[in-house]
Amino acid sequence: MNRLFFSTLFASILVFSVTGCGKESNTSIVENADQTAIEKYQAAEAAEQAALAGTMEDGSK
Repeated sequence: MNRLFFSTLFASILVFSVTGCGKESNTSIVENADQTAIEKYQAAEAAEQAALAGTMEDGSK
């Protein structure tokens, strides 16, 4: 039982450590986006946040 547990533990650690290694893919999301697309996204986010803030204020009364 003890040997089976440690064998399984070792195998799972090995699998998780190997799958975590690879080529780096740290890329910026906005790397290829133009400025107008970024501004549209920021405006949509601001509108959504304002709507959520209004909902939270209405619900607290």
